[in-house]
Amino acid sequence: MTDAVDVLDSTLATVRRILDGLVVPNVTEDAVIAAPSFYDGPVLLKNRGQFNNFVGQLAVNLRFVGYSFEEIAFLTVRQLSEMYVRDSFPPVPSIPLSDEKYELHFPKESLDQADSRKDFPISFLLGAPRSGTTLLRAMLNLHTSLWAPGELHLANFATMADRARQVGAILRYMPIPEVASRCGESVTEFSKTFRGWELAAAPVADVYQRLHDADPGVMIVDKSPPYCTRLETLERIGEQFPKSTFVHLVRSPHDVIRSYVRMQFHRADGRLFNPGRNPYHMGEAIWFACNANTEAFLGSIPANRKCVIRFEDLTAEPACSLRTICQLLEREFQPRMADPYATPGAVAVGAGDLHVNLLKRVEHRTASAPFYQLGSRCQELATRFGY
Repeated sequence: MTDAVDVLDSTLATVRRILDGLVVPNVTEDAVIAAPSFYDGPVLLKNRGQFNNFVGQLAVNLRFVGYSFEEIAFLTVRQLSEMYVRDSFPPVPSIPLSDEKYELHFPKESLDQADSRKDFPISFLLGAPRSGTTLLRAMLNLHTSLWAPGELHLANFATMADRARQVGAILRYMPIPEVASRCGESVTEFSKTFRGWELAAAPVADVYQRLHDADPGVMIVDKSPPYCTRLETLERIGEQFPKSTFVHLVRSPHDVIRSYVRMQFHRADGRLFNPGRNPYHMGEAIWFACNANTEAFLGSIPANRKCVIRFEDLTAEPACSLRTICQLLEREFQPRMADPYATPGAVAVGAGDLHVNLLKRVEHRTASAPFYQLGSRCQELATRFGY
């Protein structure tokens, strides 16, 4: 691993470069980045808009996510950089995760009313966070008869009021531009419609019907990782959409766990775990839950409605994996799907992994060597997927 001093120097330079790009004057290592309005001293970022822009740039450049204004307030440029270095490399666990500690504590979903059945074809892209679902979504969205938007976060709720109460502000409104385009409306006008659905507690099933009716010849491919965190959600999706198909994207648990920690997702997911859980164990539990739930659910789905794709195979020969998916979706393979970076803006759409926007091509990723011992349940599941 790079020496911590070198990492700190690089991080300091990156943070200063971000602030310079935002045209922030008087940037020094000891300058306070942001502070509440009652603070009388000089700060670099004068308002929440500037701060949000800064945090977004941190996420893109440093994979530095999950930090709020309250956590960064009063920190200097150097203190923030030191916090990044300290939190980026938590200790690797010395003992495996015990079987009884795979339990996650997801908040119970509040469902106001039952969803009705919808008989139109739709596909769901399922996979744990950090498994490559954003890349695959971008590939599928290039097909002329598929619509694979950024994360919709719809199917895990019964009504739009449920969704409004339980989805954070950023993800809550992230889909609006893409959905407005699908419906042939301006973002301004559609935003009013969207808010109306929330206030009226419109059934999510009816929203899907509206999206389908907007262009019936173009199949919806819905990619939202939270769908596979609960088996009950997947079962409800299967019942609600009897003509649905499912693409399960899996990736080596060691690579998912390493990426999960590097992106500091464990900070945002702390509410799911008992205090003191090692971040690597948290990533392991997330990988296990998402893939075990999906495997269990797909066990009851006919073979002609599902396929399993390994991320390592997708990046090695994109066309081969995409042909398999297109066959499932009853679509002809279109060669441009294999290289989404050749189409400007194809990858940077909607919610998803910011990292893929920094690449120039699809990079083949082989499964990394294990870097710590997985728990028995995770290892058994990984073995079934060929890892």
